[in-house]
Amino acid sequence: MSFEFYISPLEYLQAESNGITPQTLEKRIRTFAWDKQKAITKKPVKRRDLTPYRKLAEINDIPIKVFNGRMRNQYDPMRAATQPVMTRTEIMAKLYKLQDNKRTYPKGAVQKAKSNGVQYRTLQWRMRHGWTLEDAVNTKTLTTKEASSRACKESYWSKGPKLFAKKGVR
Repeated sequence: MSFEFYISPLEYLQAESNGITPQTLEKRIRTFAWDKQKAITKKPVKRRDLTPYRKLAEINDIPIKVFNGRMRNQYDPMRAATQPVMTRTEIMAKLYKLQDNKRTYPKGAVQKAKSNGVQYRTLQWRMRHGWTLEDAVNTKTLTTKEASSRACKESYWSKGPKLFAKKGVR
């Protein structure tokens, strides 16, 4: 299907009878590449007049950008113009309260782990790898020296394999 960019006077009249201005018709066909029939027949969407709500928002010290953002987020115009803007501290307190209710690990367990020298990331790793909460919280983290001495004891090489021994010779 090809696009026809020429608009005849008859098509302008048809569009005007459907409530479409010539500028809208030209933009639909030439810029947005709409099908001519659709461009001529589809009525334009009427926008709400939000001027009184914008004035109300100004009176309530709500910035226009905040008001417009609320309208994009499907707020009721009255609510968008009257609900006070929260400060950053209030937003953070609200988020913290929400996060506190959705905790993965109990707050007391996290504090106990911290007092035992177990970092939160270590606690997460232990829980992901099948540790019980009690073990993950109460088992202290090994120092580098302790970890390396344990690894050396468990190592295949420390058990003294006879790699270079000749077969049959004792």
